[in-house]
Amino acid sequence: MQHSTSNDSGSGKRRILTFLVNNTPIFGWVHLIGLAAFVTLSIAGFFGAGEGAISYSNITSFWVWCVWWPGIVLIALLNSRLWCSICPIRFINQMVDKFGFNIKVPKVVRQNGIFIAIGLFLLHTIIISYSVDKYSVFTSLYLLSLLGLAVVVGLVFEKNAFCNSFCPLNGFIGTYSKVGTVELSPIERDICKSCTTKECYQSCPAKLCMVQPAFKDTCIMCFKCVEECPKTNIELKLQSPFKHGLKKVENNGGLALITILFGIMIAEFGESWLFFDHLITAVPNWLKGLGIPELIFGYNWMEGFWINLSLPALFIFTTSYFVSLVTGKKGLLSIAKKTAPTLLPLIFSMHLSKMLDVVNHYIGYGKNVVTDPIGVQTAKLLESGVLAMPANVLFTDTVQGVVTMVIVAIGMVASLYTTKIVIVDKLKSSRGKCVYYLAPTIVGLSALLVVANWFALI
Repeated sequence: MQHSTSNDSGSGKRRILTFLVNNTPIFGWVHLIGLAAFVTLSIAGFFGAGEGAISYSNITSFWVWCVWWPGIVLIALLNSRLWCSICPIRFINQMVDKFGFNIKVPKVVRQNGIFIAIGLFLLHTIIISYSVDKYSVFTSLYLLSLLGLAVVVGLVFEKNAFCNSFCPLNGFIGTYSKVGTVELSPIERDICKSCTTKECYQSCPAKLCMVQPAFKDTCIMCFKCVEECPKTNIELKLQSPFKHGLKKVENNGGLALITILFGIMIAEFGESWLFFDHLITAVPNWLKGLGIPELIFGYNWMEGFWINLSLPALFIFTTSYFVSLVTGKKGLLSIAKKTAPTLLPLIFSMHLSKMLDVVNHYIGYGKNVVTDPIGVQTAKLLESGVLAMPANVLFTDTVQGVVTMVIVAIGMVASLYTTKIVIVDKLKSSRGKCVYYLAPTIVGLSALLVVANWFALI
């Protein structure tokens, strides 16, 4: 009976994949519609009005910051790489790179992902420094900048170089794909290993083979491998990120990406509680007191480098040092690469909580966007007080606080569980096992304390 159930389940997964493969023209239409929407949004933002939350009355600001960003975070519960399969920027890049110089990306860049990490860091710090999310004009420039980067990389470098080595969103999407629960996987690994033609590799935009370790980290779910596999040996599979996705990162770029995402959440949560905000900005404020300028042409390099990079790195390496001190293990960088990924479920839960806050407070602007997409009239009515600011859509603030506490608590438990099965259970010596739980415990309890004060729950 169990065998029959397994076969039925496998058959269902194959039916889903068969539908996707047989309807690949749908992806073409999705790309065209996405491209049209991208161009429309890029133009519409230049005609918006208002600043801050009022800018969400413009369709560009509303769609990018209230729908698209939360949507990508939410879809990461399945696999954030699903976005890559329909990304309009990737579609444009693929059209352009047919006419490029086809210069090969240096191996050190391709394998370390360092430009992706730098891109993610600059992307976020520029958004914060110039309040890009508070002005529809800046949001349009943000979209066009991503497009421009994709076009330049496509014209200069080899095919798919933008997605694989330069896309700043890849740092966010690729790292969160590790916590996803859906993946493409070989049904029988031995069949893949004995395959001589490697059709999956030949058809893959990222040049991946189903059985290579990098597959799960960089697969963009385009389903080309499913379409070309002569053995129909690929299935859509539910996977446990705790066992597979959150193992030790292999390169410095991967560690840098986790560090930057951690820093982003430190900043996002920090602004929610004044005491914590003062705590994390103490060093930048001290440097400003010494007369060191915090801005360079409006770019807040000081808080960017401290909060989004130095502070999270200091935490990761300090806790790694304690691990080394207690367990006697050598190699601080190696320990950091092993322990940092265990924080990802918690970091993701914090990000999910912030996106829930955005949706709850700002998705209400959508009803005005439908009737006034450019948003000029709506902005005037909001600024004059004739039109009331949208109310919470999902919860009252108190209920949202409770829900946020639950989400962060789940993330903390998930990180502790990840630490147990990925690191602690595999240790040969029992010496100092508990120290590996230090980092997720500190971050989790701190995040819960911030949430409690953010929503006045204590």
